[in-house]
Amino acid sequence: MTTFLHYLQDIYNNLLPPINDNAIINGLFCNKAMDFKDRICLCIILPWTEYKGHSGIFKMEIATFAAGCFWGVEDAFRNISGVVGTRVGYTGGHKQDPGYVEVLAGKTGHAEAVEIKFDPSIVSYNELLSVFWDIHDPTLTRTELIKDMWGIDDPQILENTPKYAGSHYRSSIFYHNEKQRIEALGSMAQMQGSAAGKTILTEIIPATHFYQAEDEHQQYFEKNADKRQKKVCNIKSCLVK
Repeated sequence: MTTFLHYLQDIYNNLLPPINDNAIINGLFCNKAMDFKDRICLCIILPWTEYKGHSGIFKMEIATFAAGCFWGVEDAFRNISGVVGTRVGYTGGHKQDPGYVEVLAGKTGHAEAVEIKFDPSIVSYNELLSVFWDIHDPTLTRTELIKDMWGIDDPQILENTPKYAGSHYRSSIFYHNEKQRIEALGSMAQMQGSAAGKTILTEIIPATHFYQAEDEHQQYFEKNADKRQKKVCNIKSCLVK
């Protein structure tokens, strides 16, 4: 036990970032009044859960969206105040532990999605929904999506494209609770009212297992800043192939 406490003390001294009055560490609020055991529990052991302590109840929430290429979607949410963590992955399909190439082929049923960890006291779910609607065109049909993605103009080719092609880029809201479901439906109804006669095709469905994508896809534009400004398709959130 003594060795374990020494290990935690070492983490406290060497791995946790220095703080002044307060800081956000791993998406959680920490302050200098905490002793090292509280900081370890709050900032390392329970980064995705609820903590009752110095600041009362501190709880993060999760939002999951699909709106095209997940590189661009994640990038759009990364710098929003109140968003404390993101990861890209695959969800909504039937294949267990899918890989990027499999999902790209369309046969897994999964969408490229972004899971967002956020502090609801700073940014609301409705505000995240507003960003979601803004970064993509939710009225695109599957045929229009394929045409935009791959630049296919031949009507015969488009007509004979497999039904699953392009499904990984579909517009989806994966809700995590009843409150999110109601807010998503209300937000979509508002969007439909301003869609200029087009139909919003976004699916609103319960969140299921989220398979984290390969490391090279996480925070892609932060690792490849030179590609952020390139836009090679007509889908707002699909910035690169």
